[in-house]
Amino acid sequence: MGAPPPIVTLMRLVPFWKNLKATAHTLPADVAVMGDTIAGRPLGRHPWAQIEVPTLVLDGSRSPKATSLAADQLADRLPAAQRATLAGQGHNVSMPALEQAIRRFATELASRPD
Repeated sequence: MGAPPPIVTLMRLVPFWKNLKATAHTLPADVAVMGDTIAGRPLGRHPWAQIEVPTLVLDGSRSPKATSLAADQLADRLPAAQRATLAGQGHNVSMPALEQAIRRFATELASRPD
């Protein structure tokens, strides 16, 4: 995923390494879906501007600044995006916080006139 080898070596020493290792098999799919957008370069307009499905773009207030900037760029490029920051959340968002945000988004969508 682009982490420098010394960082990966250090990560093996932290308690959450087993959790990372348990989900490592999903990384090739992440890279396949994200393509070159995972490299940290500015996000292009294509194909995002063509996606008209209402989309909730989230980040956490404790996430790295780069995550917030990426979420801002994505929300800016999706015509039907709603942008939200989850207070007190980092990269690993709590499921209750995520559920609440998704429920709120879905409720708003359901209440819109056709």
